[in-house]
Amino acid sequence: MTSPSISFKATDLPIQSVTVFNDRAQIKRELKTNLPAGTHEIIIENLANTIDGDSIRVDGTGAAQIHEVKFKNEHVVREDINSPDVQKLVNEKKDLETRKKHLDDKKSLLKRRIDTLNSMTGKLGCCDGTFVFDEGFEDQMDKFFGFYDNTAADIQRKTRETNKSLENLEKQIIVLNERIDNLRHGANVSRNICIVLDVSEESDLTFVITYQVYSARWSPVYEIRALTFDDPDKKTVLQVDYFAMIEQTTGEEWTDARILLSTAQPYLEGDLPELGTLKASLHRVPPPEARRKRWEAKYARLGNDADSDSDVSCLSVPKRKEMTASQQVLSTEFELPEKKTIPSDSSEHKMLITNVAFEPSLLHECVPKKSTNVFLTASVVNNSEFPLIEGDAAVYLNHNFVAKTHLKAVAPREKFTCSLGVDNTVKVAYKAPQKFNTESGMFSKQATVTYTQHITIQNNKASEPITILIKEHVPRATDDKLKVKLLEPFVELPKAGHTAKKEPLNTVGIPGIILNSDHNLEWTEKIEQGGKKELVVKWQIDYPTGQKVQYNEDF
Repeated sequence: MTSPSISFKATDLPIQSVTVFNDRAQIKRELKTNLPAGTHEIIIENLANTIDGDSIRVDGTGAAQIHEVKFKNEHVVREDINSPDVQKLVNEKKDLETRKKHLDDKKSLLKRRIDTLNSMTGKLGCCDGTFVFDEGFEDQMDKFFGFYDNTAADIQRKTRETNKSLENLEKQIIVLNERIDNLRHGANVSRNICIVLDVSEESDLTFVITYQVYSARWSPVYEIRALTFDDPDKKTVLQVDYFAMIEQTTGEEWTDARILLSTAQPYLEGDLPELGTLKASLHRVPPPEARRKRWEAKYARLGNDADSDSDVSCLSVPKRKEMTASQQVLSTEFELPEKKTIPSDSSEHKMLITNVAFEPSLLHECVPKKSTNVFLTASVVNNSEFPLIEGDAAVYLNHNFVAKTHLKAVAPREKFTCSLGVDNTVKVAYKAPQKFNTESGMFSKQATVTYTQHITIQNNKASEPITILIKEHVPRATDDKLKVKLLEPFVELPKAGHTAKKEPLNTVGIPGIILNSDHNLEWTEKIEQGGKKELVVKWQIDYPTGQKVQYNEDF
């Protein structure tokens, strides 16, 4: 015979831990009880409205065996399932409504006073309706109107203050109603977990109830600080402060909880997709009559059902997922060092995960054709054990805010670069290019255009040399009739059908010249403090006379 059910409210069970993902959270609550031998049913009532019923798991320790775990939605009286957050808001609303009633009473009393005062002014004069203007009457009138003015002004001032207070209270009540309605989505339904178990002998039992809820997320944010020193013996330090921005509107408060942050993505499908057989056949054009019937049938189908799939492709297209990750790193869990309380109020909570320090390689970079601003960039290798998740970053140079940037995902031991903003002590001058036209050939004439570009770099630093990378276009011919030749500086061009290799990572900042895989010149120079250097880029293009060459920048 089944023993009577034992009920617990979910919010009364202490939270063992909360693991936050990028679109949900996993809650672990602990239930301790003592039960005699026999079959029992434990009911955990009023779980969050955002719970995923398929994610529930129950583990237990003690002299018992769990037979069944069920998830049920039961209709109840709304007030009986108010979560602590909702109940708190309801109590606040009741307090505001009580204050509003008192103000309404005060407003009524003030109105009665002003009505009584106005009624007195209508009864001035003698009982026969005539006035006797003597010296005594004039004094009494002065006193009365002085009393009237002061009293009426005081009543009107208090009335305005009361109306303003009432207006503020009404706005607060409207906001509370909206918050209560948002938290009560799910109306009069209690979400319950029922656990059926056999207890072999009376004992203390401990259960861990694990479930996932939606409307919770975390995202990384960074503060990147580049610290430089006047002492040349001290190396520049790049400090990365790694924060988590957590927010949740799950409908339940995470009180004094152990918070873990996971980079796992539980929403991705766990099954390997199946690959069918791709059949190839010769395309045969059907006769005109068959073609006409097929198109008529297709348009009729589309007209009757606008949501139906078009029968255009012979390949099946998988259903698009709601969210996808452009970049992934190994799944990692971060545990915050202290327990936290995070209410279900959509506010953002910024919490420090860790901070790491690197020794960066500093490099100045400029693309003068687009902008003569010189940017200082730091190149580092993530030699920490922590992966850096893709997120926004605020950049500081010697404690001064310089820019905002977006950090891409960086795995441990992976190299990354970070812009530290514009360095105004380094100036780049980019003059208009010189253009020289010639023509050659007796029968098939060829036009030749030579471009010369002068770039001047001035290092205005008083005590610090710089290494600067200048990027400049060198056109790539896409037609056999076009011939492009780099005249200055001398760089070996890639052979036909080959692409130049990008500069190896370990040579970043080493003076030299390369033509990268995008066919752009990358010229690295070291310039001493107060020094100046002029770079000359010269190239020519040959093409048939009478033709016109156009230049398109392709990314």
